[in-house]
Amino acid sequence: MNEQELQEILTTFHEATNLNIYVFKDGSQTFQATTALAPNLSAAVISQLQASTESVRILLQKKHGIIAAFIWEGWTIVGWSVNYNIQSKGNYDNKAPLMGVEQFCALIKTLYALFYHKFPQEIRRQTELLALLDTAFQGDIHSDNTYQGYLAEQLLWDKVAQGDEDGFNQAYRDFMSTGIFGTFNAGELRDKKDLAIATTTLATRAAIRGGLAARTAYALSDRIIAETEKQTAITNIYEYNRTISLQFLRQVARSRRQHLLPLVNKAEQFMQENLATIRTVQEVAEYLGINQSYLMHLFKANTGLSVKQYLTQLKLEEAKRRLIFGKQNLAEIAVDLGYKEQSQFSRNFKKLYGITPLEFRRNSRM
Repeated sequence: MNEQELQEILTTFHEATNLNIYVFKDGSQTFQATTALAPNLSAAVISQLQASTESVRILLQKKHGIIAAFIWEGWTIVGWSVNYNIQSKGNYDNKAPLMGVEQFCALIKTLYALFYHKFPQEIRRQTELLALLDTAFQGDIHSDNTYQGYLAEQLLWDKVAQGDEDGFNQAYRDFMSTGIFGTFNAGELRDKKDLAIATTTLATRAAIRGGLAARTAYALSDRIIAETEKQTAITNIYEYNRTISLQFLRQVARSRRQHLLPLVNKAEQFMQENLATIRTVQEVAEYLGINQSYLMHLFKANTGLSVKQYLTQLKLEEAKRRLIFGKQNLAEIAVDLGYKEQSQFSRNFKKLYGITPLEFRRNSRM
């Protein structure tokens, strides 16, 4: 098996299981198939994951999850369940819905069998602190910049309302560096539960705003809060909250797909994926292979917005993210988002938000 075939197998396995997978050879990382917020592994951690070719090593790490490693033909293959967060009186559980130890071990055994054509005879488990984990959540979580944290939070819930998972994950990364979570002490379970319940409440409101039926949203909210109250420990509150939010987001996305005509849904996806290059409605119509007037009629009837209004909102939402978190000047942002002139970009921004882009950036950095 060559390296490309190895990567194809691991990519498919990741997509089917959501297990984060890293591959190393000669001490250097050669490939990874991971979720949006998966951290990087440091050289110090890799040195602790050496295993014999006939065994799998499992390490339980209190703050960051479960890691497993085995070696195959010179490659060190590492699986990391970074969304493992719940433990109950020493027995690791999966109530959130997050991946527990037993499920993780089953996936690792299956992954091992793909290469060795047999299951490992034994899996060595150790509860061990892994040093120097390069987590995705670096920086000052409890920033004093309250207003910037507020703006980051608003962008986050906007993505839930839109059912935009890629956009949400990017916004969550930004929020981790600027958001205000409220304070809680390590091991203070009640504080963590209260934070999770607050997240559930905000996600419920965002989902309803995004078009999810109130009955459906509140039923999901009640279930999540009930499960949260049952927990005896929450070890990674940040990933726990992200998982809660994604449950609502995916319900919104599913609801929107069910109510939108296929052509309208395809038009939205095309605009989201080609935001920086689309300049006219005709480009969208040509991609779909339909008449421009017909597209405009369908889109307005299904979404309540014109194609131009929808595209403008997408561009300006991306502009807000760049103004808060990026270093580009206004002219560069305007060009990147397909505006011929900065003045047009500024006019559209003020018309939608009631404030100029420059004022918005200044306020976000007060």
